[in-house]
Amino acid sequence: VKKHDRQDTEESMETPAFKQARVDYEGATISRGGGLIKLNVGGKSLLTTKMTLEKCPFFAKLLQHDESGSAPAKRDDHGAIFCDRNGDTFGLVLDYLRDNTLPAYEDIDDLRRLLIDAQFYGLDDLAQACDERLSQIEKDKLIKQKPPSIFVTVGGTTKSTIAKVKEDIHDSLQRNQENTRGSNQPKTPTPSSISNTSEPRAPLTSSAFNNDDF
Repeated sequence: VKKHDRQDTEESMETPAFKQARVDYEGATISRGGGLIKLNVGGKSLLTTKMTLEKCPFFAKLLQHDESGSAPAKRDDHGAIFCDRNGDTFGLVLDYLRDNTLPAYEDIDDLRRLLIDAQFYGLDDLAQACDERLSQIEKDKLIKQKPPSIFVTVGGTTKSTIAKVKEDIHDSLQRNQENTRGSNQPKTPTPSSISNTSEPRAPLTSSAFNNDDF
């Protein structure tokens, strides 16, 4: 089977909706007046509208120079505009351009990469939103790590358990210092202690005396 016959057979088996989608994709180009634009961002193929892409300052300038012919955009073998950035992160950028809102991303690594790319593409609002979301996540972590404060009443005064523990520690340290000072002071000896601590004398025996003593 010849190549063009096989291609005609495959196309005849396509549903009308699929065929129209394929034609729209293959016919998407950045030519003047084109509605769809094919992108190759870091090896990832993406398809979006020119209206959406022009919301990004980086691509708005790129499209302007490409259409005027002053600085044609780089393209891959399939004619898609090539951009040497992270394709997965640019998918998040496209979500922002389409909806003009930052989705509820909670992954810190994704938000940090998105912040860097937002700055690269000139999306100051997105960069600020990412920075605020990262700050909020860090604050939430600190709140979760902080022990709960339970209030107790001591001597008619309501205090938090943290304050009560601090007071107990302070009192304990003060008592230990007083006991240490007391133990270091010299004790006055008593008669009983002197007699008890004196060395016992050896008993007298006859061998202890010399004959000359008498």
